[in-house]
Amino acid sequence: MTDPTLDAVNAVRGDVKGLRDELTIRLDAMVTRREHEAEVRRIDSEAQRTREQLMQHEREADRRLVEISTEVTIGDKAILGVVEADKAQRSAEAKALAEQRRTDRRWTIGALTAATGVIIAAGQLLRVLL
Repeated sequence: MTDPTLDAVNAVRGDVKGLRDELTIRLDAMVTRREHEAEVRRIDSEAQRTREQLMQHEREADRRLVEISTEVTIGDKAILGVVEADKAQRSAEAKALAEQRRTDRRWTIGALTAATGVIIAAGQLLRVLL
């Protein structure tokens, strides 16, 4: 026959072993949950830091874009100023050249008219003399 006290001790030992196993599982789950929560917090913090860095990078890129477009606009205005000055200079040179041609034509016409007058006078003089 079996001893009831020994059976009770064995039953309590089994219960304690079961409780210990259950407690071990729960503690492992708690550690795993804590590790999981810590990992989630770490990932969230890293994601937040990445978002902040991305926003900072976008602000910096926007600032650089504004600077570059300002420089491009200033450069474009300078180039347009040079082009306009060149156009004005060419226009002034074209006007001066046209005026010079008109003056040359007037002088040539005056010289031809004078030469024609001299030839006519010389011809009349020769007729009178001969």
